[in-house]
Amino acid sequence: MTLRCSRARSLAVVLGGVVCLLLAVSAPAMAASAVVGTQYGELQGQVTAGHRAFLGIPFAAPPIGDRRWKPPQAPASWSGVRDATSFGPRCPQNVDAINPSGSTNEDCLYLNVYTPSGGSNLPVIVWFHGGAWLIGAGSDYDPTELVERQNVIVVTINYRLGPFGWLALPGLKDESAYHSTGNYGLMDQQQALRWVKANIGGFGGDPGNVTIAGESAGSFSVCDHLAAPGSAGLFQRAIAESGPCAGTAAALAGVDMETRSTRFAARAALGCRGSAAAVVACMRGKSTEQLVNATGQGNDDASLVSKATFFPSVDGHYLPMTPRQAIATGHANRVPLLIGSNHDEGTLFSVLEVENAGRELNADTYKSELATVLDEFLPIGSGIAADLLVGLYPLRNYPTPAGYDPYQAPAHLAYGAILTDVVFACAATLGDELTSAAGLPTYAYEFNDPSPPSLIPSPNAPLRSAHTAEIQYVFGRGIFGAGGAAYVNMTPAQVTLSHRMQGYWANFARTGNPNGSGLPSWPSYRPLFSQIMNLAPSENTIGPISATGFNLDHKCGLWGPVTIVQPAFLTILDLLPTSQAGRDASGSGSAAPGTATGAPATAQPTAHGAPPTGNGASTPAPSVSAGPSKTAKAKAKARKRITVHIALRDRARRSAGRLTATVSIAGRGRRVRLAPSGLSLPPGTWWLKLCAGPKNGALGCSLSARVRTHTRRVHVPAMVVSVAGTSGALRLTVAAIDGHDRVRAQGRAASV
Repeated sequence: MTLRCSRARSLAVVLGGVVCLLLAVSAPAMAASAVVGTQYGELQGQVTAGHRAFLGIPFAAPPIGDRRWKPPQAPASWSGVRDATSFGPRCPQNVDAINPSGSTNEDCLYLNVYTPSGGSNLPVIVWFHGGAWLIGAGSDYDPTELVERQNVIVVTINYRLGPFGWLALPGLKDESAYHSTGNYGLMDQQQALRWVKANIGGFGGDPGNVTIAGESAGSFSVCDHLAAPGSAGLFQRAIAESGPCAGTAAALAGVDMETRSTRFAARAALGCRGSAAAVVACMRGKSTEQLVNATGQGNDDASLVSKATFFPSVDGHYLPMTPRQAIATGHANRVPLLIGSNHDEGTLFSVLEVENAGRELNADTYKSELATVLDEFLPIGSGIAADLLVGLYPLRNYPTPAGYDPYQAPAHLAYGAILTDVVFACAATLGDELTSAAGLPTYAYEFNDPSPPSLIPSPNAPLRSAHTAEIQYVFGRGIFGAGGAAYVNMTPAQVTLSHRMQGYWANFARTGNPNGSGLPSWPSYRPLFSQIMNLAPSENTIGPISATGFNLDHKCGLWGPVTIVQPAFLTILDLLPTSQAGRDASGSGSAAPGTATGAPATAQPTAHGAPPTGNGASTPAPSVSAGPSKTAKAKAKARKRITVHIALRDRARRSAGRLTATVSIAGRGRRVRLAPSGLSLPPGTWWLKLCAGPKNGALGCSLSARVRTHTRRVHVPAMVVSVAGTSGALRLTVAAIDGHDRVRAQGRAASV
């Protein structure tokens, strides 16, 4: 640095001394702060007036050659000062509609550290990027606004993607000390966290105050670390944006990742077949380009989600159980959580999944596209489900915004609303219930800006608060916004919302509580008194909202515990006549999980209290000619059923009714069905909330439809909660909640 200034001084004599004067002022600061030591060597970063950036830092050895599909190893040390002013390569991936940069470079395990200009023992946020475990990189995000405004350190990382990160071939078990396969991307994330713990002190960070955070696949990764024993102690808080911990993961749905990986290897483009060892050897012999191209073929569909062949999976060691199971059974890493979703998550996928796949979504194709997406996300006989959803999400409920085509816009908005509700919103509140019931401090939010700056063009309908829309508010810049201007196309109110969200996120990283001076109060999420922070740009709408209202807005009484790629609509099946509800995914006569028994069920009212069809009648279901098989009848007789009576009492201990719940064995779990009749509640607006779970474990909950009473006698449609495991004591709780989200009456019971 001194030599550089000396050379400049000679030139400055010619230029009037200006250049040398500037360098002379800035050089001492750069010399003091631009070089940082790590356990592997020194790094030279970039320095600006408000922050420092150290880019392209190796946190693991290149996973190439025989290190492909093996746990990451420590990086090699270096001598001298390593340049850290440019990003490392992206991990191998295809170019996609929202991914402008592909890669075929397997030497990709690099991270980037952004720090304020000074400070010590600062909170650290480690960011896992999204992209369906297929695309993305840490370099896609620019957190410098958050770093400068909130005095925190942010680390963005790469991790192996697609088949490089998640392939789970059976033959790879023989190479593992733990007889596990897959989850190499998860191991990369753990290796990055170990690097942070060992080295972040030199950058001014506190290694004992690390928050893991991510969006979409990055959020699901956060959830995986809650369930991963090897991640214990590597982080102290967790932020999950648009990836609910009760939501997607191959393991959650019971997908056999080993079979899926074996089929991938056998594709015509790869042709790896034979013994388990032969398949591994064949796949290691394939070039990076061959594997990337085979991934891009997807499932004969150009859409992003259809290409998502690879996911984290339960492997018996690194991920011994799903996040949902770990939370419910008390095995999750116990840290405070900040979790949320966006009000219109699904509108992005109406573009990615339909328009970019070469199909049209309009008034005429709405039903057929619903059948397609339900086959992909909820494979249970999509023709029936599509019929129901057309009635429950009618196009007339989605008026055409100004400037859009009324033939296309309502279909896009309705389609997006369905994906929002089933994939994100209702799974998010289920996760909130699980984590709060398990004693994990939980702060829930919904990002709800009706017109944020758009990530991609959407000519057929506005994206609104779509998937990824909140990122530009957290960081001040959107995805792929690195180096650009901050708060692009934002109104003053939106900039204020961004600053508030940055304050919430940074406060949470510091203390585990998002609240702080000058910010609207954000209550924690608590069972039976549940509030969600509405993050909106209007002064009149930012603040806590009741989870009851949130669930009604997203029809969570309909979806119940259903989340993406789970095997059945547990609640929708209850809406069908019994003969139809008994059909499983293959159309056989055996009873599906969650199917109501006894008298036929009627259609459940929508969030507005109206029936799901325009004529006020329940949606007719196709008839089924064949009755239950002998095997199904025998299984039904063998099921154990227990009737439990619950006395509901108000705060004055006066009787508010007597409820009857039926507990039955269904597959590998128990099903609790509550038929709440004969209640006695004051006139007004009411909901019932049924929660069930192991005696000493987390509760799962179901919320009824809204009921308006004009007399004290109330009738509410049946509610269902499914509980894992077929033995052990159960605890059941029921609460009557009024229109102000206040518990007015409750009852408890136990069952075996």
